[in-house]
Amino acid sequence: MRASFTASYNALPKDAREALRCLAHLPVPEFDAHRACPVLGKDFAAVEDACEQLVEAHFLSVAGPARADLPTRYRLDGLQRSFAQELGAGRAGALEAAVHLSV
Repeated sequence: MRASFTASYNALPKDAREALRCLAHLPVPEFDAHRACPVLGKDFAAVEDACEQLVEAHFLSVAGPARADLPTRYRLDGLQRSFAQELGAGRAGALEAAVHLSV
């Protein structure tokens, strides 16, 4: 399983890889791009683009499709979250501060 995750992760663009490492430290399994913006330090469009790339790579799933009044909600579960947390373990301290700002 790890080899499959690693291959998929390595095929992602740099911004999507960074997003995955950061999103693994959100204190909730479901989020939208607005909630992820402060954690990633990017604007809504860039975050949503990274999330869509992560959906295509099967790291995120769509928890709720976009509606007229709400953006798409994404979900990071189980093995994918653990894999991403291991990747970002060296940056955990810096990410913790950003996560607390977004809550």
